[in-house]
Amino acid sequence: MIPSFHLQLNEKIERGQAALGQFDGQHTSLACATLAGKVFIHNPHLQSVADSNIAYLNINKRITSLTSGNLAPIRADAKDVLLVGTSTSLQCYDVDSNKDLFFKDLSDGASAITIGAFGSNDKPLAFVGGNCSLQGFDSKGNERFWTVTGDNVSSMFFADVDGDGRQELVVGTDDCDLRVYRNEDVVAEAAEADRFVSLCPLDFSYFGYGLVNGTLGVYDRMDRVWRVKSKHSVCAISAYDMDGDGVPELICGWSNGRVEVRQRDSGALVHRDNLSCPISSILTGDYRGDGKLELIVCGQQGEVRGYLASDSEEPLCAQASLEAELALQAATIAELTQKKQDLSYELGSYQNAKDEDLRASTASDMIPGDTRVDVVIATDKQAASCNLVLSTSHEDAVIRGAVVFGEQVFDEESLFFYPQTLSQQASIPLRPAKDVSVLLMLKVLVGTRSSTSFHVFELEIELPKFAMYAAVEVNSLPTPESNVSFTMNERLPRIANWMENAFHVSCPCGTNPEGFKLHFLCLRTKLPMVIQATVVASTVQMSIRVDDIDVAGEIVTEIASGFGLANLSTIAHFPALMENLKTLLAKVEEYNQSRVHLSAAAADNTNLIKTSLIKAEDFRILGSMPSMRKHYRTLRNLNMDMAADHQKRATNQEELLRCLKEVNQIIQQASRVRVGTFKTQVVQACRAAIKAENMAALHRVIRDGQGPATQQQKAAAEKAAKERL
Repeated sequence: MIPSFHLQLNEKIERGQAALGQFDGQHTSLACATLAGKVFIHNPHLQSVADSNIAYLNINKRITSLTSGNLAPIRADAKDVLLVGTSTSLQCYDVDSNKDLFFKDLSDGASAITIGAFGSNDKPLAFVGGNCSLQGFDSKGNERFWTVTGDNVSSMFFADVDGDGRQELVVGTDDCDLRVYRNEDVVAEAAEADRFVSLCPLDFSYFGYGLVNGTLGVYDRMDRVWRVKSKHSVCAISAYDMDGDGVPELICGWSNGRVEVRQRDSGALVHRDNLSCPISSILTGDYRGDGKLELIVCGQQGEVRGYLASDSEEPLCAQASLEAELALQAATIAELTQKKQDLSYELGSYQNAKDEDLRASTASDMIPGDTRVDVVIATDKQAASCNLVLSTSHEDAVIRGAVVFGEQVFDEESLFFYPQTLSQQASIPLRPAKDVSVLLMLKVLVGTRSSTSFHVFELEIELPKFAMYAAVEVNSLPTPESNVSFTMNERLPRIANWMENAFHVSCPCGTNPEGFKLHFLCLRTKLPMVIQATVVASTVQMSIRVDDIDVAGEIVTEIASGFGLANLSTIAHFPALMENLKTLLAKVEEYNQSRVHLSAAAADNTNLIKTSLIKAEDFRILGSMPSMRKHYRTLRNLNMDMAADHQKRATNQEELLRCLKEVNQIIQQASRVRVGTFKTQVVQACRAAIKAENMAALHRVIRDGQGPATQQQKAAAEKAAKERL
């Protein structure tokens, strides 16, 4: 990779906070957020005097997100606007006119911003991801969209993920979940092993992702195509057709300053370069105004490099590019030659060891030729674990060790197990942090008690999603008060079969055609759970009694997915959750009032500081030193008061954000126990009830899944039915 240009802007750039935009409607400029709460805008098309092509915008707050785009109806001469997000606000700025278009106070903050048309909105909106929430604003700052997420939003983008010709909003959150939104509905989900750093669309249904733990990969229609992992951190990713073949590559910037170009389909490394500092952002645009799309790489120390695709390289760089490619090929050949030599040496060592083992071993050291290794899943209530029980088919063959591979089950995605005592059986304890269904791959080492070489058996087993729930005896645990109930038009044997596969239990529906009732103990939280199915007429009435609404939501979602239910309405009764929500809303109101009082006190102190400073300077000019010292002492006291008030405001803001996050999570939990349109209704109705400060309506929404309007319609229908009777 040979840069087409190289700049040093001498300003530190926050990670992931740079954007390209045509703020004057014609020329592309670079906007970057600094560590000091400022935004500097570099316009390379102004060359009058040195440094005059850099302008500054003072935000005076820590900037958490930055982007640019067009919020007005699409026109040929439309200008891009600059969107700046902080932990408490969103600012829409017209750079060319040097004015604010709108300013919004955001209680949930703005950790990610993107612009696009979505769902029922035909005009582009500014979508802001914050503290467990997603909001959409139009060009005048009016809220046009709102929904909840599982955790703080770290990255998002628009793309046609499912290939249906419509744009979806793909959101990555800090709870390691990837969600695809169509309107307010979550149409697809995927879980990863760590928090998302960045997401970017490639082409068609492909998109790339980067995680905090150094994982980089590509999805196609929510199916992972490939991934790689590095000891360095992913800083930024983007898409750019570097080789000019019409298929964009995934461009990744790392914390060690390396820039990598990887193929979309295989992840093979095709180009790379190194900056002298960690990467901040990777962008694409016509930065030099020559009509060519460039790859722009920004370093955190202000270094900016541009790259052109191979079919559009300038003549002066053609020879250098060819030499770089030849050097890369030579380095690759040397690396492969060295690897070949290492592998040849290793193969020779294995062959020598094999010959020695064959000469030294006897018939008693070899395991029988028909040895088989079996694996089953069993729960251990005392150890609070789900165990993989391995066993060999011969007593002479013992298990010497095992390696288990599985995503989202182990911290490092694999586990090596070494038994303390050699035996025909071995039990590997598993304690997954989340309820996930994953295919476990095992490599089991089997040998005799005295052998030094082992046979490797490769096995696979499906870990059920709810494997951490152990079946217990009836009435051995108290019955939870909270519950979720709903009706299904399914046959009881099908539901029982689903229970057996999801929970790895035996469901006794054959002995009682009227229904079944199963008791479970969550090995992770020690909470009891009861699932009951009762046949009523031609339907099955389901009841899930558990005090954890997240568990209830997971089960409802799995049931809907397993039976292909597009919409499912439920009745949710969680009294402890409602009490917690009531307390949280009261705290939110209290913190909001405290914020207003503290802001007013800060404004009063600011005025007093201005007055005292003017008086102190006046007395200094007049030569009255005692009066001057008196006013400077007042200034010192006011400054100490301002510092104390600032600490109070910061603490108050942290507590407010924490409470708002819990409120949004409760709304999301209440929506997850429904499916389809009923899920969307809950989110919208909860938002309306909280805005109206109507706790009774909020309680009805969470319990029945219906908004106030639907309740009124239901009451009117009941009244009309009584009148007819």
